[in-house]
Amino acid sequence: NTDIIGGTAPRQEKARQLMTKIVNNLSAKMEMGSPMVCMYLLGNPDHYKSHQFATFFWQGYVSEARKAWEANDIAAPPDKVTLLKCKGSIVGLSPVFDYIYRPVELSSMCLYDWIRRCRREKLSRKELERRLAEVQGESTDGDKESDNSYRVEKGLYALLNGHPLSESHGIRCMSEETALVPNFVGAMLPPPIKVIENTMHQLC
Repeated sequence: NTDIIGGTAPRQEKARQLMTKIVNNLSAKMEMGSPMVCMYLLGNPDHYKSHQFATFFWQGYVSEARKAWEANDIAAPPDKVTLLKCKGSIVGLSPVFDYIYRPVELSSMCLYDWIRRCRREKLSRKELERRLAEVQGESTDGDKESDNSYRVEKGLYALLNGHPLSESHGIRCMSEETALVPNFVGAMLPPPIKVIENTMHQLC
């Protein structure tokens, strides 16, 4: 768009031409083919699949695990978090937190099964009121445990203290029959150690 910005046309005309180009580009990207439009109008799906998939950004979990040995890992990608307002302050929330502060009952579950079977869900209003009353009772009774290691409501397990949403959300663990298939997203997965060793042996 240097021809528009560096042209001799008035400033208002330059702005109009630039906005027209932006709108045209956006409209072209939003266009849908007639077969897809017909599928939507008839209420038919636009694709068919035999399994349900779960998006798995695996690099964030690897970076978190490497912090135990390499605190200043320059090669690690920056952490991507979702900003949420919690208790009057802004906190960064990452899916990695769900696994780090997973319920005690699911502490032995491996990461692969966690991605397949576990989802974070918001607690019902009734459960939130019950937990609020419980916390207020614990403030006057120091003998009660407050490690959140119990099932908060049917099908949901409580997140451990330290998770930004431990007081308002829980973890639902699905059965094997309804488990999802992980879809690894991000950089290319590293090859197994045996493949690397065999490659180095061939090169030598």
